[in-house]
Amino acid sequence: MLLGSWHNSLKKLRETFVEGPKRIRIALSETVGFSYLPGFVASYKKERPDDTLEFTQQSGAEVITEVVAQNREFGVLTDRGSDFPAEIEVIHRFEDRFVGIAPPDSSVKSATELISEPLILLAANLSLAADETVKFLKSYVSQPSIAMEAQGYDFIINLVSGGFGCGVVPIRSLALYGKRKPVVRVPLDISFSRKLAIIARRDNQRPEHLKRFMELVLY
Repeated sequence: MLLGSWHNSLKKLRETFVEGPKRIRIALSETVGFSYLPGFVASYKKERPDDTLEFTQQSGAEVITEVVAQNREFGVLTDRGSDFPAEIEVIHRFEDRFVGIAPPDSSVKSATELISEPLILLAANLSLAADETVKFLKSYVSQPSIAMEAQGYDFIINLVSGGFGCGVVPIRSLALYGKRKPVVRVPLDISFSRKLAIIARRDNQRPEHLKRFMELVLY
């Protein structure tokens, strides 16, 4: 523990006082897919192309632990409101709206039709988003037909694209596919969203490149 603390202190001193490219370590929760990355880092990389951004994907609890331990400068996960540890500072919050998705050859047109299909959802208890999705679906039907569970929204999109069922995913998770249309979007007539948070360890002496990263987050 002392060795890790010493290493992180040395890294902070080096990045504060030594000129040259910097390294920023970012932990994403398992329900934050790679399609979100442009909104987090595109402006920073354009301004500081020589800096290295290192990404890992972990559970929400692990993201918090890593940021508190200073093993990661930033974390991105489902917002926990006031339940974050005292050492954590939420530097940015934003809303993440959802949409229904169906296989590309599906005739599903409405949310009511979507909910009656076999559904592919996040694995139970994977995150706060998994529980909230089930609650949302129960506003349509008391017992949704869950055909499969997956470890992330990227998995769900690919399973739906393969014709294994329908799903409900964040709109941003579809951005990675650009003009390709692996699934059919089905609008939800009841609004559903979650809140995401970008977190950092509280620090009154944060290096300038980390301050700049925080300023350039688009979402």
